Amino acid sequence: MRTDRVTIRTGILATAFLVAGCVDGGERDGPGDKAGNPAPPTTLTLVTAEQQGRPGGDMVERFVAAVDELSDGQIVIDPSFDHPSDQPLGWDQINIRALRDGDFDLGLVPARAWRSAGVTTLEPLQLPFVIETDEQADRIAVDEQLTEALLAGLGSIDVTGLGLLPEGLRHLVRLDGTPISPSGELDGLTVRAPMSETTWAILEALGAEVIDVNGAQLANAVIDRRVTAAETSLLISSGMPAIGPPSVLSNVSLYTKFNVLAISDASLAELDDDAAAVLHDAAAAVLGATLSERLREADGLADACANGISTVLATDAERQALRAELAPVIESLSTAADIEPLVQQVRDVAGAATGPELSGCTTSDQPDELLPSDPAALRPIAGDLPNGTYRVRVDVDTVLATYPDFPRSPDGYAGVYTALLDDGHLTLDAVVDDGTTWRHVNVYEVHDDVATFALPSGVDFDTPMAVHWRWSVTPGGALSFEPVRALDRGLRVDYTDLLTVPEWERID
Repeated sequence: MRTDRVTIRTGILATAFLVAGCVDGGERDGPGDKAGNPAPPTTLTLVTAEQQGRPGGDMVERFVAAVDELSDGQIVIDPSFDHPSDQPLGWDQINIRALRDGDFDLGLVPARAWRSAGVTTLEPLQLPFVIETDEQADRIAVDEQLTEALLAGLGSIDVTGLGLLPEGLRHLVRLDGTPISPSGELDGLTVRAPMSETTWAILEALGAEVIDVNGAQLANAVIDRRVTAAETSLLISSGMPAIGPPSVLSNVSLYTKFNVLAISDASLAELDDDAAAVLHDAAAAVLGATLSERLREADGLADACANGISTVLATDAERQALRAELAPVIESLSTAADIEPLVQQVRDVAGAATGPELSGCTTSDQPDELLPSDPAALRPIAGDLPNGTYRVRVDVDTVLATYPDFPRSPDGYAGVYTALLDDGHLTLDAVVDDGTTWRHVNVYEVHDDVATFALPSGVDFDTPMAVHWRWSVTPGGALSFEPVRALDRGLRVDYTDLLTVPEWERID
């Protein structure tokens, strides 16, 4: 959820006075040269794997705005989002190393990743069933004594924590069109999860094989059924690649993702006391804004339901059985990291999980839930979609305008596509700009103004995927398509929604 930049700046400044309370809001006189010219701003670089438009990216943007506001423009934060964009695995660990090596001054890295660098004090946040609600996460985040203890381990690797920012609860989700087990069992499943020793140990204890893939590699792995499930948030679940609607265990949260805002000790040592105070005050302001503005679990569920996920609810008995199954694993992890007292301190501060029970999606939450999702089950039903031969040209500019960060060569997608629609039977011919040609033959099923096509996808474009497009006919007889929901867009179906961008001209 993106927030308008002006709103961010105004809200953060107000929050800074409420949360930090110690920053002079008036004009600041900075040092200059002998001619009286003002000193140039100090620029600090910040690295993060978080993407703009995602909760972690919002935190970074709030921090950039807060530092600019509180320093009167004398400190500039230069963020590198989605870093490293070309790295399919271990991106959080790469960013920790980049921070420690001096490649960046600051970093926003999830708490889950720091164990790889030898930091164990953040591990209580990763243990299952310790922080299960937004309210518990808020209590942790505002307890200064506890957050100081949790961040203390960063000092062992010459890093200073500026803030501990809660993002959202993490759930299990299946991506292969099969409902997730309400017991949380993952036997025989390959689960995608960002690299984290503790998270991986928990998932493996549930029977999973865990791998770390991202971006196009993840999409191809899901399409080819090499990845069948994931650990993620409700907000992100509806945007993940999947074969059919993702199935989320919505009333079981393994842990809450926290992001750590940190600066290397070497970079901090180069700042004067006033500049260091600005960073600390800005981090406090970002925490206040994050707590008031972040998407809550119930809102994330409503958003996910509206975008077509299906939900599975565990019974009380199943949840208790899952707790019992993981209890020895939690104890072993705590003992190995020597954090038992800190775990208990986190439990004491978090308190009991209170608030409304998170439920599943209702029928009204999921429009078009009865649309066919298995391409093998489609029937040749043409409905009112006119028969004929239609052609569309997708050029490189169209690809890059729709996906500015397209991870593959756009020449493999740009080209001329010709579709023969014949009473529910589709013949799709492609002449691609990279010199390849291919033909895909399948059926399509039309209900009212929604057509479900089985389109080619996957690494070799030989895996059919069911996508739902809302169709209309232009006055000139061309066909116009629009993806029905998030399930039918982007990486989920390997960019087949690029075919909906131009109109399909009728040529016969």
